[in-house]
Amino acid sequence: MGRLRIKIFIIFICCITVLFQQRNAQHLHLYFDPATTPALVQMTHFINLPPNDLKIISWNRFHNHIKNKKQFPNTDFFITDKNNFSNSSLVFQKIEKILQTQQNVHIHLHFNLLHPAVYYFFSTNPLTKNKIKSVHIYEDSSGHIFREKIYNSYLEKIPYETYFYHWGNFNQFCKSGTPLAGCSNFKIIHQKFITKQIDFNKIAGTLSENNKKKIFDLTGFNYEKTKELLKGKKTHFYILGYDWRQTIAGAQLGALKSLCQQNPTKLRERERESIEHNVSWFYKYHPNKTFMPTHKALQHLCPDIKPFDSHVPFELLLLTGLAPSKVSGFSSSLFFTLDNKQIGAYIPRQKNQYINVLKKANILNENQIWDTKKTAIKLEEDQIFELVNKNKSEWYLKINENTLLNIFNNHTVTLLQEAPLNIVIQTDKKQETYQKEKYYRYILVK
Repeated sequence: MGRLRIKIFIIFICCITVLFQQRNAQHLHLYFDPATTPALVQMTHFINLPPNDLKIISWNRFHNHIKNKKQFPNTDFFITDKNNFSNSSLVFQKIEKILQTQQNVHIHLHFNLLHPAVYYFFSTNPLTKNKIKSVHIYEDSSGHIFREKIYNSYLEKIPYETYFYHWGNFNQFCKSGTPLAGCSNFKIIHQKFITKQIDFNKIAGTLSENNKKKIFDLTGFNYEKTKELLKGKKTHFYILGYDWRQTIAGAQLGALKSLCQQNPTKLRERERESIEHNVSWFYKYHPNKTFMPTHKALQHLCPDIKPFDSHVPFELLLLTGLAPSKVSGFSSSLFFTLDNKQIGAYIPRQKNQYINVLKKANILNENQIWDTKKTAIKLEEDQIFELVNKNKSEWYLKINENTLLNIFNNHTVTLLQEAPLNIVIQTDKKQETYQKEKYYRYILVK
């Protein structure tokens, strides 16, 4: 009997010790994301953390736009290349310092499903792997868990308390009768993890004014200016993608040119239905800097259509109640957050990974899909083209018969000769001749 009492006492002491350690543990939250929408979802989690918890932030797309960093106590902001790490990186040196000075630290890791290098690094590093207490996975865009089979085995192996944040109604996408490739991955996620359905409209209703202000500061979003710009207006947003090196970019820009000029005579009947009168048009180009050529060209093609800050997630407009009347443009996970009536013209990518999912979810109708094949490239009529010389690309817009604009550098170039086989241009420094069949590639129909 005496031994039993001793055992019970020892167990009691152990439980008390564990509870004491848990209560007195220092929590360290690590947020890493190179994309926009997943980072926005991470922000809605971050702003509700206890002030005394330690936080390390790496939201690369927002790093140079975050305002009033001092209002976020115990928070360090880093920029890392695609959220890749090494023991010598500045962000890991900071984590190492915290673990050296704090005896009992619980790490909570937040990362992007499409960029799992962060998880691999911290879950295998001897200094951090035994400190991880929870893992928060954020979907990069609706559809990745369907088409990337690698995540099937990858997700099964996470041993920590795990949360999965996603948007788009996967239960509807994977319902019996219309299963999609990759739905087995979602079943694994649903069974093994705590799934968090993200509804930006619902989140908007839960945010206090103070927390909204914090998110505006974290995203570098000028709410007052945007509210003044959009409030009370019928707005049509055009979302631009980033695959500008592909021929699809020509179809995309050609479609946008027709749309922004609002010239129904140039549109087929199905596209005319997407055009509204008395509408303020905006476009949002992809924040990836490699997309700048298309953005530069668009400024000249459609001077009346207004640019919107590229780094601001479109979903932030849903959180502020400034959602546009219509959205058109490049195939994007954005469409998973919209109602069918909000979609104008949908331009698919060359690999149409979203279309079947959107159609089966009754978000996208067939007549909303822009027929890119009918916006085919016609070389003799194109205005925007690429000149390649010694593996270096230069992108130009033909302003008139004799003048080109260098899209990257904003300087003008004289077009001396354009023959069937060659093109000759004169810059301020030299004259160059290009052979069309080798170094002259069109991307945009006139």
